[in-house]
Amino acid sequence: MRPAPSVCPPPSPDSSAGSRDLVRNGRFGTETEAVRAGIRMLADHELKMQALRRDIQKADDEIESGLGKEYASGAELLKDVMHEG
Repeated sequence: MRPAPSVCPPPSPDSSAGSRDLVRNGRFGTETEAVRAGIRMLADHELKMQALRRDIQKADDEIESGLGKEYASGAELLKDVMHEG
């Protein structure tokens, strides 16, 4: 996903005005394109959040089963990570 051009002001908080602003500023050809892009972004975000939650649960399960490693400090963790890389 590309960031908004710096010359394009942020869209209005009102959803219909926001999509019109995005079309008027040249970011999208039609309001429908702007809305579809927003829906795609939301769906992508939700998929990433689901994957993150699964990864967190997997890590929690590993820790509970004794597979985790405890570190005395952040520096110790960093040292271990840097040596594994």
